[in-house]
Amino acid sequence: MRGFAIFMAAWARRFVYFVLLGLAGTAPAAAGAAFASHLAVYDIHLKHADPASGIADVTGRLVVELMGSDCEGWSVGFRMVSRFLDTEGADPRVIDLQSNSWESNDGRQMRYSQREFLNNALNAETKLTANHTDKGVAVAVESADRKAQLPADVVFPMAHQRRIIEAAMRAGKIDRSVIYDGAEEDKYYTAVTFIGPELKGVAVPQKDAAALADLRSWRVSTSYFDTLAETEGEEVPSHQISMRLFENGVSSDLILDYGNLQLEGKLSQFELHKSPSCD
Repeated sequence: MRGFAIFMAAWARRFVYFVLLGLAGTAPAAAGAAFASHLAVYDIHLKHADPASGIADVTGRLVVELMGSDCEGWSVGFRMVSRFLDTEGADPRVIDLQSNSWESNDGRQMRYSQREFLNNALNAETKLTANHTDKGVAVAVESADRKAQLPADVVFPMAHQRRIIEAAMRAGKIDRSVIYDGAEEDKYYTAVTFIGPELKGVAVPQKDAAALADLRSWRVSTSYFDTLAETEGEEVPSHQISMRLFENGVSSDLILDYGNLQLEGKLSQFELHKSPSCD
């Protein structure tokens, strides 16, 4: 169960940053994507599980909140509580993930902390900083008292999301980035994102999402490849995430594909907040 808890923690981190995009509005792509503070709530359910996964059911809720501005950087807080049932009939396991992070608007600095509770008991805790330097990305894992050096082309989550939404706005079809999110201390991934055709007139079934009714949206799918994994033959992703991405940055209809396990996340509520000005 510990291994599965680690996987869920890492997935939650990527889930959060892929769905927690800022307000892109109607500005031209050349002006760049502009983020806005907001709160989003997702209901998590099991979509499919092969017998080999050992999982019978998964339910949960994810609450994410983005606060900040383009002058002071962006802070992200999230909490995901998930209840797991295995196929052997053991008592349900509850994983409670709580995280806070900050990323500078220029994408060169990031701070990240995470606590993971298993059945209400603290199971793991992570605290680290990451900074772009002349030699690459320097990571200091304070909770483990160690340091690591990552490649210079690594990007942090908010910077990665700027690339994705700007590509969608200019009708781009694919983005390839090396992404580091802190969820697995010094582990990073190659993320390949495919952007589908623009969608229009798609109804969103929750009352709080009425503001999305007239916005453009795209179906996007990102495959994460383990950069350090040794593979034979054709390389396959460790997992994939797909979703409908709206031009204001809100996402819905999420699917996580982990091979023998698929989870889905349904947007149940969101609120836009007023971001402070840079005056």
